[in-house]
Amino acid sequence: MASTRGSRLATHAPVAPSARAIATTSASSDAMLTDKNTVKADPGGDAASKFHTEWRRKYEEQQKRAEEARKAAKAAAKIEAALDVEDADVADDVEFTQYAPAKLRVGAPHPDPVVENASLASVAPPDVGADCLDGLDAAVIDEARLSALQLESVAYASRRFRKRLASGARCGFFIGDGAGMGKGRQIAGIVAQRWAAGCRKHLWVSVSNDLRFDAERDLRDLGAAAADRVVALNKLDYAPLKHEEAVVFCTYAALVAGKRASAKAKARRRLDQLLDWCGADFEGCLLFDESHKAKNLFGGASGAKPTKVGQAVLELQTALPHARVRPPAIFAAAAAGEAFPRRSSTARRRARPSRSTSGTWTGSGCGARARTRRSRTSPSSCGRSTRAASA
Repeated sequence: MASTRGSRLATHAPVAPSARAIATTSASSDAMLTDKNTVKADPGGDAASKFHTEWRRKYEEQQKRAEEARKAAKAAAKIEAALDVEDADVADDVEFTQYAPAKLRVGAPHPDPVVENASLASVAPPDVGADCLDGLDAAVIDEARLSALQLESVAYASRRFRKRLASGARCGFFIGDGAGMGKGRQIAGIVAQRWAAGCRKHLWVSVSNDLRFDAERDLRDLGAAAADRVVALNKLDYAPLKHEEAVVFCTYAALVAGKRASAKAKARRRLDQLLDWCGADFEGCLLFDESHKAKNLFGGASGAKPTKVGQAVLELQTALPHARVRPPAIFAAAAAGEAFPRRSSTARRRARPSRSTSGTWTGSGCGARARTRRSRTSPSSCGRSTRAASA
């Protein structure tokens, strides 16, 4: 690539004057010499000489840049090769063990083999509690509509939501299982549990409006009545929502969308529409699927500005600090976790996590434990995946 770039630079360099033109210019200059320190004014000769000098300067500069580009590409390739070798060594050193819920005694095994990092497996999880699955239809367990692994997420989420942060806001729960683990089905399990308990308002945020059909399918497969109450926000205008019982489905883009002011109406944000629908006494679930879309809440070290999506998700949580009396719910799911929990707007309802992949119990009273769970048969789950269970 570097060589090609260099050849392109050389190709587009200014065209040099012909040898005949240079010779003519040189002869003319010799003829015009009347003194070794004096040259007669000849506009044509001076112009040709200056053009040749300028062309030579530009050509040499371009050759120099091309050589620097070749050296940089060579150095980058050497670093990349070294990193590949290092990654291969690290991958060879990681040991995985078969994963199975340690505290939950009900549910069928997951359809695919699941593994976790051996070092994390040595840390025992907390007890889930006898009532962790209360309200969930017995058929969900008996007919294996949710596997034991997925039921474990519902159980720990239920336990987690009963705790509060120092600010008084209810704790949240984060899932970072790998692809093929059924995170959407786990979210549906939490909604089904709360719907059966009488909580009939929930907000489900994801990356695409088409994923609404997956949400409806997951709820329907669990036999949840909420499957027939999923409302697509993108199909509605900005008028106040009148649905008393609904799972409102929207995208992260919708959270930052708005309607401009006109002669007949004031400007209005989708976020304001949702907050008005939830109300101050909102007790439903805030479900943030693919929550990595709410990253960069505080910008970056390079001076980048915070993202509008991150700020909108934070505003949504701040305005509804008492969501769910039992259990509350800020529920976040992402395939690979978040690289910088402190910069994520969903981390604000997760008990000050210090290291989301440390494998230790963290936080102040409501910490989170990160576990590696991935499907051995899923080709897209080859990387490390973390899941946080309540402490």
